[in-house]
Order: sequence, then structure tokens, then C-alpha cells
Amino acid sequence: MKRHLVACAVLALLALPVPASSDSVPALSVWLAAGDIGALCAEPVKAAGLAKDTGALETLFPVFQVGEALKSGQSGDKIFGMPLNWLTRTLPGRLSLANEPYAFRDVSHFSAYMSSDLLHDQIQDFAAGQGVRVLAVGYSSQYFVLSTKPLPEKKGYVNLKIAGSNAPWFSVLGAVPQQIPWAEMAPAVSLGMLDAAILPLKLSNAFSKKSVEMLGNSPRLSYIQSEPISVWALVFAMNETAFQGLPVAVRDALTASAQAAARDCSSKLLHADKTTFDELASDTLKVYDLTDRSIVDAIRNARSAAAAEAGWTAEDLRRLSDIQ
Repeated sequence: MKRHLVACAVLALLALPVPASSDSVPALSVWLAAGDIGALCAEPVKAAGLAKDTGALETLFPVFQVGEALKSGQSGDKIFGMPLNWLTRTLPGRLSLANEPYAFRDVSHFSAYMSSDLLHDQIQDFAAGQGVRVLAVGYSSQYFVLSTKPLPEKKGYVNLKIAGSNAPWFSVLGAVPQQIPWAEMAPAVSLGMLDAAILPLKLSNAFSKKSVEMLGNSPRLSYIQSEPISVWALVFAMNETAFQGLPVAVRDALTASAQAAARDCSSKLLHADKTTFDELASDTLKVYDLTDRSIVDAIRNARSAAAAEAGWTAEDLRRLSDIQ
């Protein structure tokens, strides 16, 4: 059984270089997204010297306003720690490539990307184009396909009713994307209105337990692919003008501390996901491998055709594919 991003992933992240923090880092406030990021990243942020205190980001701005708040300067000199898509949903740019389905082969590929020249170029481009400085990038979560039956081959997706993040991409396989909130998915499955869903691991776990409690032996999402459809990145970001207003030495120290915090956060978040996946595989769901690689190829081709709208380029995709 292949478990591409959950078996040796922690070791891959631990192999990343660790930038040293510095006493010259100013005591800025760091506001973290709720959920696992808020719970698991508060201590790493403090340990890296990035901030003495942290707050809940959603108490400052709604998720859909976070990107604009950073761009406009409403965020002041605050640092936001959050999933990358909170930025790119309103601020398109080359960084959005990291959110795309099947962008990464495995977690080693994702880890190599985090220290690549490509990511450095994307960060500089995003700062110039959107006015937001991404101080560091790390691991946030993985999204998997859950379904009522195994879907190892392309033919299984024809007329498949699927909901969740990245579901629209599956229309190229003949699937029928649905807009159903996760809280309504379990009854939708039991009524035959939904056959599959794309969910992050923690939500998959909660959803599966809720389904068992609600539905018992009724139809439910009982299968999970061993290979995730996407890896979502964690970012620490602040307004570019506020960043450039700091002395050069402070900017360097701040970036180093943010990278150290992101590394520690990544290890904790990835370990939590591995534990969740193992729990799902041993208790709630049946795991199967994706054997038909034409599924991945079809979605990647559709993704490439939409590159311009998303903000990244074919050259970005080539460089990402070349990273070892």
C-alpha cells in the first residue's frame, strides 16, 4: 500500500535547514488561523522569537478579507499565519501553483519546493505584484478523496457526484461536481445525492465518525485514496510596505525566525495528519491505491490550461516538476 505523503513525511521536513532566530527580531504580533494551525503553531512562533503573543486571525478579518487586508495595509505590522489559499483566493499570483491539485509528487517534493529558487522567485513576484511579503512557507494539510466505492480507475469517475475542495477539476473525468457543505454531506450520501468528497484529513476523520454515528450501515463514504489530491501550504505573511520599513538586519532576522517557526509548525501539523491517517486507515475507512495515472494526467492538463487565470505560468509548472 502506497502512502505517499504520510509515511516518511516527518523525516523529510526535519531534513530542511533551520534558520537561526535573532535577538534583533522585533516583538510583532502574530495572528494564526483557527484549528490545527492556531493550536500547533503558537508555541513554535514564540520559541522562534517571532512573537511574544499570538491571536486568532478570524477575530481580526473574515477569511475572504485576509488577502486584501494585507495588501491594503489594514493589517499594519501584524504577521498572519494561515493556509496559502487564504491569500490566493483574492490575490492571484504565481504562488497559487502550490494549491493546485496533484502539484506535488510526494512530501519530499513539497519539502524540496520549500527551499527552492522557484519559491524564492514566486515570493519576490508576489511582494512586487500584490504588496504582500511571504516570510515563510510550510506544510498545512493534505486533502484526500473519500468515496462510497474504490475509485482506482478513470471509468469510476463517470457521472460520479463529488463535492469539496478541487471537485470542479474532476469534471474532466466525467464527474458531476456538487456544492454541498461538509455538514450536509453524510445525509446527502445516504440519499444518493453524493458519491465522493474531497476533504482535509482532520475533517475526513470528523466526517467519518459522524457518518458512522448517523448512518450506521447505510451508504456512506467508506473508502479513502492512499494518495492525496493536494498538499496545502502554510504561510507567514505581512504587508510589504511594513516589511520594507524595517531595517535590513531586522528584515533578515524576522524572515529567519519566520522560517524556523514554519519548519517547527510543519513538523507538528504533518505528524498530526499522519496520526489521523493511521487512525482512519485502521478504524474507519478502507484505503486503496490510485492505479490509473491517467486520472492525475487529465487533471494536471486541465489545471495547466487554466494557469493564466490562476496567476502562475507554464514555466512555473516546468520548474516545479524539475525539482528533485
